Amino acid sequence: MNAELNMLNEFLDQYRAVLVAKATGLSDEQSRSHAVEPSNLSILGLLRHMAEVERHWFRRILLNESELPDFFAADGVAIGTADGDFEFPEAATLSEGIEVLQHAIAESRSAIEGKVPEDVSLATRTKTGAPVSLRWILIHMIEEYARHCGHADFLRERLDGKKGDLL
Repeated sequence: MNAELNMLNEFLDQYRAVLVAKATGLSDEQSRSHAVEPSNLSILGLLRHMAEVERHWFRRILLNESELPDFFAADGVAIGTADGDFEFPEAATLSEGIEVLQHAIAESRSAIEGKVPEDVSLATRTKTGAPVSLRWILIHMIEEYARHCGHADFLRERLDGKKGDLL
């Protein structure tokens, strides 16, 4: 694998591990908690959101799989809205959130096999219409995870006082 691709994947994998670590050891009730009101952020919502983000950038954009359904479309929540990923049914569980995120990560890893950072997606960015390279997607994903791992830091500390990247 290309040295740059290795480095970007190492950073991305570190943030993926941090988000899962922030969720590990919580109860389902804690994972659903909106511990920093009035925000609707929750650990479970972050896991579900990042599963959709993984699928969006690596499958829909990089591989141009436009007909790919959302993981949680059957939940009947407002997918595609600003807060849709953070709304979920009472039956949603932390273990399901982690499992779906891990599945999405595996799909993402498969999507980039044999590619180099300069490879350009077949699809274009929805907002700008510009094509994007694998490099851009990986850097964007690192930024997205970093932001949400910061959210998870505050949520976890508020829920049980635990701090640190890999609790």
